[in-house]
Amino acid sequence: MRDDDALDAAVPVVTSGAPTRHLCLGCRLIQAATGQCVQCGGTTIAPVELVRELLAYRDLSLAGERDLGMITALVAGSTFIFPILWPVAVASLGALVVRVPVRRWRDRDRLANPVAGIVVPPAHAPADAIIKRGTVRRFRGEVRASIWDGAPVLAEEIAIDAPEGGVLVRHALAAPFLFESDDRVPIVVRGPVRLAPVPAWTEGKRTIKPGDPLLAGLGLPADLRVRGIAHRTRLVEGMTVTIAVSRAGLGEEAIAEYASLRDGGVVRAYRGVRGEPVLLGAPSGAGSA
Repeated sequence: MRDDDALDAAVPVVTSGAPTRHLCLGCRLIQAATGQCVQCGGTTIAPVELVRELLAYRDLSLAGERDLGMITALVAGSTFIFPILWPVAVASLGALVVRVPVRRWRDRDRLANPVAGIVVPPAHAPADAIIKRGTVRRFRGEVRASIWDGAPVLAEEIAIDAPEGGVLVRHALAAPFLFESDDRVPIVVRGPVRLAPVPAWTEGKRTIKPGDPLLAGLGLPADLRVRGIAHRTRLVEGMTVTIAVSRAGLGEEAIAEYASLRDGGVVRAYRGVRGEPVLLGAPSGAGSA
């Protein structure tokens, strides 16, 4: 398999009857089975069924009351020899007593809302990124069916936000497409991409409750209760965008449609790589080469 084919296979594309999806705890992206997130490059990724208990936490730190309980037991057991440690034991035990009802309240909240929102780091172009402005076109007629409404798209991102703030889960898909810069030279774009949440590209405010068909389309387990507000950002043919790609993703590709006696159809190619997807946003002024 060629490298670009492997990258296309790594881009999450959910279909009916698809196997259990993997989820990145760092950016909450649902994706195909992999050991490294295609967008953030994180390695805290596993099948949703294996990490569902961790989705109730905004971070991966241990509950503080467990540490307090251990400290209390250790100190209390040593006070027969070191009476001076009694104040420490009493203070620790008091803090533990105060935290018990708080812990129970949090446990009940996690049962009702088993997925907590997190802050997803915004996308940033690498310092050495190539940035251009241009228009996107279909490549050999390829599109993807939107999980949102079934319409053909070149790329799509769906995020479900928690009512109290933060992102619960995310989804992304992309087809290979052509990017025509201002010099009219076509560039093939492959691999993982990330779309900026541009207002003109985004729609939604769709209320999500357990059992919503969108959750099944994303590949989430039917018994994982997700409640939030969903929105979708899409990329379709003819949009004018600003594209940013790391130098690690620069390359060339032979395209038969552009072949001639002079150059054999070799065109430039931009490839998203793990941890450094191709970034797409709304243009603001002229692009830079």
